[in-house]
Amino acid sequence: MKTVVLVGTLDTKGAEYQYLRDRLKLSGVKSLLVDVGTLEPPTAEPDVSRYEVGAAAGVDVDALTAARDRGQAVSVMADAAAIVVKGLFAEGRCDGVLAAGGSGNTAIATKAMRALPVGVPKLMVSTMAAGNTRDYIGASDIALMASVTDVAGINSISGRILANAAAAMAGMVNAPPVELGEQRPLIAATMFGVTTPSVTAAREELERRGYEVLTFHATGTGGRAMEALVESGFVQAGRAASSVGGRAGHGQLRRARHGASAVRVTQSLRPQPVGDAHEDDPGGVRGARPADSKEAVGGPRARGAFHSPPRRLCDLRRGRPLLRRGRRQSPVQRAAREHGQERRDARG
Repeated sequence: MKTVVLVGTLDTKGAEYQYLRDRLKLSGVKSLLVDVGTLEPPTAEPDVSRYEVGAAAGVDVDALTAARDRGQAVSVMADAAAIVVKGLFAEGRCDGVLAAGGSGNTAIATKAMRALPVGVPKLMVSTMAAGNTRDYIGASDIALMASVTDVAGINSISGRILANAAAAMAGMVNAPPVELGEQRPLIAATMFGVTTPSVTAAREELERRGYEVLTFHATGTGGRAMEALVESGFVQAGRAASSVGGRAGHGQLRRARHGASAVRVTQSLRPQPVGDAHEDDPGGVRGARPADSKEAVGGPRARGAFHSPPRRLCDLRRGRPLLRRGRRQSPVQRAAREHGQERRDARG
């Protein structure tokens, strides 16, 4: 029987977590309840007490309770919960993690979820699901479910939401294992829309040579997801991790983080689309093609519309301006400029 770890602040969410346990049991799934509350006594019986959680990180839970500092308690118990959940997974006692709560419980539970490898089911029912969730999800595969109402008691709405969450988690942990076939060496690649043709051609050639290529959109989140897979061991040291068309902070592996020898990083140059230009991004790909190069190809920006103002547009190989874009001018400013030009032409 599969086991789902429930991570909750049982000083305020005891009834809700007992309900989740009951719903999981109806689906034939065992649960292991971890208490990460500190301010009040637990209102449900945990399988892993707050003192056991605190001990994993050397935390004095009684001192946290006496301090009554919610922010500190959330931060400390989040670190401790991550250690506990990671340990349960290593022992084979965790097939997935489910949690429900507000901002505090979301911060604690999602940090514990992020400690697990990609592919392990992770579901967070949260009041924070409809906002900026970057800090909660990071580069992991956490699924967020909006709680609609606050997670405060079982009512006609919360009962349905939590029942759905338990059923979804039961379905994930009981799903047949994924058969991936023969495992091939992995290559990680990042790309933007304008680099899709070149990355696709590279991927097809690499696959023909026996590699499996994981492609990430180079938007920052994609790059961090790629790094998370490296850290999880999906992309092994000694394999090639290629950053194609990426920019520092937007998809490239940061050597300062992983070590120069951890993963081989290959930077590929891309043709410079007409009307497009590469930003001078220190540490990024320094290989923009000049717009007048015979290697240049038309792209989505070939008609001259920039979606965001570039900081500096230049041919990074030659160190000279590649494309100048003036500031937008009002009709009055434009007329004044043209009048000034006419006067200069008249003077000869």
